[in-house]
Amino acid sequence: MSSHGRRGGAVLVLVAASLGLALAARAASGVVSADPWWFQDDYTSLTYVDPAGTTAAVDTAGTGTVSLPLRPAAVALDPAAAVGLIATAAGVQGWSFDGAAMVSSPRFDVGGTGYVGAAWLGAAGNLLAVATAGRLTLQAWNGSGWVAVASLALTGATSVAEGAPVAGGAASILVGTPTGFAVADYRGGALTLDPGAGIGGLQGVSGIASAPGGALVAAWHGSTLGVYGWDGSRYRETPTWEIPAGSQPILAVAWFRGGNGYWVLTADGSLTAYGFNGDFVVALPRLSTTLSQPVAALGTGWRQGQVAALVGSGWTYYDGAVIGPDPARSVGGLSLPLYQGSAELSSTVLSAGHAIDEIQVDAAVPQLPAGTGIAYQVSTDGGSTWTAVTPCVNPTNPLADCGPDNTAVPAGSEVAYRLLLSTSDPSVTPVVDSTDLYEIATETQARSGGMAVLIK
Repeated sequence: MSSHGRRGGAVLVLVAASLGLALAARAASGVVSADPWWFQDDYTSLTYVDPAGTTAAVDTAGTGTVSLPLRPAAVALDPAAAVGLIATAAGVQGWSFDGAAMVSSPRFDVGGTGYVGAAWLGAAGNLLAVATAGRLTLQAWNGSGWVAVASLALTGATSVAEGAPVAGGAASILVGTPTGFAVADYRGGALTLDPGAGIGGLQGVSGIASAPGGALVAAWHGSTLGVYGWDGSRYRETPTWEIPAGSQPILAVAWFRGGNGYWVLTADGSLTAYGFNGDFVVALPRLSTTLSQPVAALGTGWRQGQVAALVGSGWTYYDGAVIGPDPARSVGGLSLPLYQGSAELSSTVLSAGHAIDEIQVDAAVPQLPAGTGIAYQVSTDGGSTWTAVTPCVNPTNPLADCGPDNTAVPAGSEVAYRLLLSTSDPSVTPVVDSTDLYEIATETQARSGGMAVLIK
């Protein structure tokens, strides 16, 4: 009898007297079956993710997920009034507290698009720095709106923060980059870079945040947080303000309004507060909590011990002796353009040990909003050539549902795959929970009075 069987979790067998049924539960990431070949990644680790070819966001916490990465964005709260700004690719929009709730305040908006950050300068609330990836602009408040007073062309800005006052300058601005941060001073009606005053030479810096007044700056990359202090002419590392590197990547940081501590948000959702005790920083449990992801940025609150978290619907404000959400000072109901339009996850090369010429991809996709998509490509020669493979998404009965998705590939044993995520609506992202690659093969077996069943 010649038949087409699903190899890896489903094999064609002959039974004579009774039926046997074995169900394979979801396994941990890795090769589940060698022959027939079955590989699964549940993304609870980065073991099978190629960092050089991956731009997607991989969250290893919980069940493990892959999604589009967040764009740079910011929530910035006025140090002198109950006013806040949200800076995203769509623009900078203002909100104010009317005594009962946050309301839209367009007079605080800043024109233009493509913003990666916004930062208030000084304690008066009358100067504001905004940045796109290619330009830094200083805005001044004229009583009814913002007026641009100076700008500076730059390359690769990812964030902006307040810098420490400098002699002869009316303002100092820090511009975050993937390798650290630069310092720009406002003197004589112009913004100019201050060579050597910032920090460079780092790798993969995700963002920066400064304490009010700009004397201390946090910069984070991976699970490492560096803190830098102003010495009057340049920023220097201050290890006594730093926490040890942890196991979770750092997503965002915000300083206390008093500048004597900061919050650190990590990829598992932990928002941990640290205060300086005169010698080093210590965790403050009453100001710590857990946040639902995704959070795009943190902002220093209006008062000591308060912080805002930028989310897709606006910002959630946290305050209280034991910190918790404050609905009245939160902003909701928005659809912010926080996600990049496309991204890719590339696997490492997976050696199957024998040639594979037909394959099937099953994808567990808990979120696929309208306007979003996922696509797969598979290589059997270690990544030299690729074949598009239509995934079988969320099958209820993989054996029955996914047969039409079997795809012929060039015979080879060095298997890799690409997961391509996309969205036409930057306020939403597809989410992939796991990927299974199954070898499909044709087997010929003699039939002698028994019956054929698929066993999974």
